[in-house]
Amino acid sequence: MKKFAKNVVSLCMAFVIMLGLVVVVMPIEVKAQQDWRWVVEPQFEFEFGLHCIDEFSEGLAAVRFNGLWGFIDTEGNIIIEPQFLDRPSPFRGGVSHVSREEGVGIRINRMGNETTQSPPPLGPSHNLASFYEQGLGVGFRDRAGNTVIEPQFSIAHGFSYEYGIAAVSIGHKWGLIDAEGNIVMDFQFAGISRFSEGLAGVLYSEHIDAPGLWGYIDTLGNIVIEPQFVGYVGAFSGGLAMAFDGNRAGFINTSGNWVVEPQFNWAMPPYNGIAFVQPERNGPWGLIAIDQAPAQPTPPTNNNPQFVNPPTNTDIGVLLEWREIPNNRYGYRIFRATTPTGAGISISDFPITDTNRFTPGSIITFDPNIRPGTVYYYYIREVIEEARFDIANVILTPEVLGPPSERVRIQTPARLPWEDEGNEDDLPERGFIMMTIGNPYMNVNNVWEEIDPGVGTAPIIENARTMVPIRAIVEAMGGTAAWDGSEQRADLTALGNNVSLWLGRTDILVNNTRGEMDVVPTMVNNRVLLPLRFVAESLDTHVEWIGSQRLIVIVFPLM
Repeated sequence: MKKFAKNVVSLCMAFVIMLGLVVVVMPIEVKAQQDWRWVVEPQFEFEFGLHCIDEFSEGLAAVRFNGLWGFIDTEGNIIIEPQFLDRPSPFRGGVSHVSREEGVGIRINRMGNETTQSPPPLGPSHNLASFYEQGLGVGFRDRAGNTVIEPQFSIAHGFSYEYGIAAVSIGHKWGLIDAEGNIVMDFQFAGISRFSEGLAGVLYSEHIDAPGLWGYIDTLGNIVIEPQFVGYVGAFSGGLAMAFDGNRAGFINTSGNWVVEPQFNWAMPPYNGIAFVQPERNGPWGLIAIDQAPAQPTPPTNNNPQFVNPPTNTDIGVLLEWREIPNNRYGYRIFRATTPTGAGISISDFPITDTNRFTPGSIITFDPNIRPGTVYYYYIREVIEEARFDIANVILTPEVLGPPSERVRIQTPARLPWEDEGNEDDLPERGFIMMTIGNPYMNVNNVWEEIDPGVGTAPIIENARTMVPIRAIVEAMGGTAAWDGSEQRADLTALGNNVSLWLGRTDILVNNTRGEMDVVPTMVNNRVLLPLRFVAESLDTHVEWIGSQRLIVIVFPLM
């Protein structure tokens, strides 16, 4: 595609020829640097009081030319020609809201074609919402309307789901509190911006009317970048943030060092190493690439991964559900970190796929390898390319991952069932099996298998008990299942335990100790279905029923 700059030059030349004018283009004087280059030289419109460019979203940014809006990619190519009257919404899930006629809104896809597709729901928000009470101030309530944090603050930003903290002020001083109202950072700053990549800008000033200096803090309130910037600082993205040194803007890294010296009138937050900048006041905007990095477009997906719901705590692990990306080929990686910005580890040894998924449009997995009373941060990355091995040259090329989703924060229960089984640090890694009622497939440690291969038998509910064809489940745990037709008895061995049950009887024999169940094994389609919970717990595994998903989860030690 042609660069936006070439199209603009062609249009300008057309106007020159038609009007018979001689135009002298005066170069814009910008301090020469070796740490950035122009992707598109300044030409995007500026109009006082109007926002004439927008931040990049899903690899595209809206820009305005001759009063009409269109979209460019990160290399400056026109992807959607300028044709819209009002500022479009950022792309979300491959969909943007635009208008070609006054007061008539439509949705378009990334090719600019009208679509009926709806953008996915916004990411999860925190359970707490602020409220104001006359004479007392701002407090926070949960979704049921219960007051969790009493009204006491002058102003409050919303709680961050990702970090579990909120910026609040008393008088003219700002601090941080957690979801229980505990002070995370004392009230000491004149202002706090939003957190991004674990950092937030803070304004330090001895007097509220003084210009003040901006720096950055982490989520615990520790000063990471000393207050030193005059004017304003932006949110970090890809390790870069816009900052002012008096009247000019540049870009800094997470150490607080200038990567691009202050030289612009204004700048937008960076995106994958590129950023919109305005060299002069009331002048046009351009697009730069920072640190001579090539301006690479976002990997070709319709959407970045996004959690459908907040992670769900159970007594045996964390349930995770995210929105499927259309045309995904290679699956996803889920990462679990113990800090807001840490890389963490992948919770599976291989990409998680949507084969035989339980819920159309979304993917579910389970993380059983958690510690009690621990805060975790989960995020998702799409696998763009598989790892490759060149056997002839003995070269291993690692897999290529897409951009990360937002991070979601969860604190595990204070107590977990396997705490009674010994020292947590000495326990083996745990695996899981997931099943849903009526679905003939089960998920074993993120690998899909038929529960009853070739037959299609699925779990059912009988007398409020989940009944399943047990052979595949026991074998998935590394055990064996045998059927004695003469005695109508199922003998199960797994995880060092022996269990026997009889068709039509409530008797159960566990390691030579007799017991009784409240439901009997039954026969369906010539397959014996056994009560899952009684069997699983007799084998020293842990079972959880997640009603909202009609999901059964079994957690067992990996031998």
